[in-house]
Amino acid sequence: MVPLRTEWGRSMDPHVLADALQEHPETQLVVGIHAETSAGTLHPIAEFARLAHEAGAMFMTDVVTSLAGCELEFDEWDLDFAYSGSQKCLAAPPGISPVALSERGLDYIRNRPKPPTSWYLDLQLIADYWGPDHIAHHTAPVSMIYGLREAVGMALNEGLSARWERHAANASALRAGLRALNLELPVPEDERLDQLTLVRLPKGVDDVKLRNQLLDEYSIEVGRGLGEFAGKIIRVGLMGESCVPANVFALLNALEKILPEHGFEVANGVAAAAASAQLVKHPSPLFTG
Repeated sequence: MVPLRTEWGRSMDPHVLADALQEHPETQLVVGIHAETSAGTLHPIAEFARLAHEAGAMFMTDVVTSLAGCELEFDEWDLDFAYSGSQKCLAAPPGISPVALSERGLDYIRNRPKPPTSWYLDLQLIADYWGPDHIAHHTAPVSMIYGLREAVGMALNEGLSARWERHAANASALRAGLRALNLELPVPEDERLDQLTLVRLPKGVDDVKLRNQLLDEYSIEVGRGLGEFAGKIIRVGLMGESCVPANVFALLNALEKILPEHGFEVANGVAAAAASAQLVKHPSPLFTG
């Protein structure tokens, strides 16, 4: 395995992958994340897949946060294997993982020279279970499958393009409000996720106290910083049914009240005004469920 890393808060440069593939022509599989929630970045997986195929390798990707939250074109981008989760932008109960395989990927699995060591994660056996022969492999989690089916139906009824646009519009409004509070957004604009926004904490603001106060006083839970961002940022998710203007305004109003208590003065009303102005320019499609 050859790990490729990038700076925290930055998307991976495809040239880094291209150079690594030239250095390692024996590569059989390239793995990359589409929507990286630890760092709040979106990665160009279509370009990763193209580079992998040109080098004779296949491409696998984590789309846990991107599925139903931003543009994702499995066939058009010629991806080989993608796995996701039910709990993020689909907003279904957690515990089940939708996957997609290309014909190229499934053919490799069926003809691999060495069988996998895991029964539970053997995709050939799982494909046979879900195929027309329905060969027994496991007892299906029926309630979770029904929940996922309903969530997928809601997403399709809304329309994927409208759903992607809703995430983009509300993220834009959130960022406008945060900038009005003079808060820094460490991820470059063209590399940011719409589903999750990183906010750098002002000097002297304790992230644990701030997060606990948001939760205890306003019932708003935000994520802590991870890795190099630990203690320096908070992570704000807008995903699925929670991605609505009301939640944007709730957080901005809470921050206006809390930040002065931590020694960071802000003007009253500026965040909501900035978010409202942004929603006028870039309206959020109406979400009816």
